[in-house]
Amino acid sequence: MDYSANIPLLNVDQSYMLKNYGDVQTELSKAPLADKSVIVTTRDGKRYVDWTEDDSSHAFTAFKEIANVWQQIGLSDQYLVYGKQSLRGEDQSFRWEAVPYYHTTNWFSEVWQQLVVLFKIAVGGLTASEETLREWTEEYTTASSNPKEILLKQEQHLGENVDAFCNPKVINNQWILEGDKVRVLYSYAPLGEEKLHFLFMPKRHEPDFNKFTEEEYLEIADLSKKMIVHLSEKYTQIEEVHFFRKFGKDAGQTEFHGHLHMVLTASKTDNFWSYLKVACNILFFSPRLSDADLKIRVEGFRNELTTNFNNKGTEINL
Repeated sequence: MDYSANIPLLNVDQSYMLKNYGDVQTELSKAPLADKSVIVTTRDGKRYVDWTEDDSSHAFTAFKEIANVWQQIGLSDQYLVYGKQSLRGEDQSFRWEAVPYYHTTNWFSEVWQQLVVLFKIAVGGLTASEETLREWTEEYTTASSNPKEILLKQEQHLGENVDAFCNPKVINNQWILEGDKVRVLYSYAPLGEEKLHFLFMPKRHEPDFNKFTEEEYLEIADLSKKMIVHLSEKYTQIEEVHFFRKFGKDAGQTEFHGHLHMVLTASKTDNFWSYLKVACNILFFSPRLSDADLKIRVEGFRNELTTNFNNKGTEINL
């Protein structure tokens, strides 16, 4: 079977298939978070912690191709990638959704676009018609069958050693785990009742997640899976894991050093307050921990995680 072939067809759950990459596939959801957003998942619906290195490698390729297609068709060069993993429910299959963001001309339009996507994450997107899905599928498969190298259009507003995640003081105050090529920071404004909010990023400066090296991407996937296993065993009330990464000002990126957020939440009520806090962050400001509280939590996680495992040492059985 040619796993790189485009397969425009309607499957049983009425999602439109776009392309297969080994055991990973891309498809258009019938209830997208934004027009023309793309689902990236495994064909057998694996849990996130069960994704293999090959699965993550294929997803890495898929994300780059999705961003390239969006630019080819003149849709967007800014985006959000969102993922949600249930840890306790019957359906524990994991999927990413790559969501394009349009260029806006004023603050109100920028905020409104972000709030609409946040609302759909919380309650679900509107169902697209079959005709619309067919049009999107045809447009996508036509562009992906004739790929072109697209240069990054998004301005890189901050240079190396200017953004916070290249600042030695920020790193020293927030790092909890280091690998060969990436590090994990604890958020100074954590979401969720348990405040289990972590940031994964390369040590080198790179604004765009899709321009990470494959080694950086795979190390982030590996460390995040290990942390989910460890933290969900310690915090047994945790029910869901949420991932999000943004690229571009209109998508809400404020630090132009590519990074992945991972937030572990305990309940639907916890999720609601987390969504509300994100909305407040978009509209007003990001309430942060006091320096004393941040230090206590960072030192606690640093000691706990580096004692239990690190990228070079003890392996956790996934």
